[in-house]
Amino acid sequence: MRTTINLPPKLLEETKIQAKANNVTLSSYVEEAVRAALKKEARISTEDTPVNLPSFDCGGPALVDLSNKEAVWAVLDDHS
Repeated sequence: MRTTINLPPKLLEETKIQAKANNVTLSSYVEEAVRAALKKEARISTEDTPVNLPSFDCGGPALVDLSNKEAVWAVLDDHS
């Protein structure tokens, strides 16, 4: 598909130089650059998925009930 994009002159020159150095057309070089950018974005967005952190048994009761906000804030305030 034919599309027009506006690039700053210096960026266009650098892109042409890189395309020639890689022995590809300007269109192919821009296409690959866009594909790489989209792939990188997709990789970044999957990094937002939750991570399961390990838990450890310390051999005793918890020092603070994490479901009790006031207790958590009290401990945090005491240690600040």
